[in-house]
Amino acid sequence: MLFEVRAIAASVLVFAACARREDAPIERAPEQRPNVVHAEPAELPVVRTRQELARADRQRAVVEGVYEIAPLAGGEDTQPAAVVLVDGTRVVRALRPVPEELAFDRRRVRAIGTVSVGPPDARTQALGGPRVLAERVELRAGEAPITPTPTSVPTPPQVTTIAGFAPHLDRWVAVTGTLESLAPLADAARADAELRLADGGLVTVDHAVEADFRPFVGRLVTAIGRASVTGRGGALSVRLVGARAPCLGVAPRCGMTP
Repeated sequence: MLFEVRAIAASVLVFAACARREDAPIERAPEQRPNVVHAEPAELPVVRTRQELARADRQRAVVEGVYEIAPLAGGEDTQPAAVVLVDGTRVVRALRPVPEELAFDRRRVRAIGTVSVGPPDARTQALGGPRVLAERVELRAGEAPITPTPTSVPTPPQVTTIAGFAPHLDRWVAVTGTLESLAPLADAARADAELRLADGGLVTVDHAVEADFRPFVGRLVTAIGRASVTGRGGALSVRLVGARAPCLGVAPRCGMTP
């Protein structure tokens, strides 16, 4: 009888142990866990300038700079997302906006991946420029994403005075001013368009398509392009590069998709 009681008790203990094992959560292997960020080797090169990019060509590296999404589509139906280095070099991360990274626009980031001074393959040869084949892109310490999370490419900063360009040099901006004149260029289809801003300052829309701007002479318009400053001292010239057709009035998303 004692033997039977001990046997039954042992069976109960075995059953209870099995039940605990079945109820316990299954521990994933490290490579199966979501959102695991693997540490990078201490010797992985960091790219902050074009010179450092050249030294790291065709290697894995950490690219540090400001994330930038072109607000307007360009040639070959591209609308690049890039990391802008401290010296202004643009390292293209993708040829089209990346939905998961829209909230990184104009934020400091780290892109980890293989870098190249030129296009990494023949398919993108015609587009030129440095590239990073990113394994991941993340905000740098202290940076916060855009909130709420954008569902389309963010609107560029709006500039209405010369002083307003200061924080946005070599960056995309939406400039609003009165279109005063068009100065024809050697290419008959092109002209330099002069915008008079609210503070009286002048901005030249570089190599504008004359037919796009001519209907708006004397009127308030908005044009999106990249801010550029040339010259020295009192001979500074503020220009808008890469602008498309203007929009009438105040239109911060002029030419952008909804």
